[in-house]
Amino acid sequence: MARAGHARNPPSLRKAEAEEAEEEDPVDAMISCTGCATQHQELQAFMAARQDWRQCQPQGRAFGQCMARWQRDTQP
Repeated sequence: MARAGHARNPPSLRKAEAEEAEEEDPVDAMISCTGCATQHQELQAFMAARQDWRQCQPQGRAFGQCMARWQRDTQP
């Protein structure tokens, strides 16, 4: 049987986890560079609330169209 408090993280590990949580996700950073961060956040929020991708089609299309515009505009 584990000792009381055995499963707790030491303070140094909690600090490292907090610092990691504050860092921006690399995917979010890449999406921010495209100008489509708002559409991506709306899609993520809708998916988190509904938990059914079929109900998120308008948000998914808006994000896809934004990314397609960005790709079209940045391609030589």
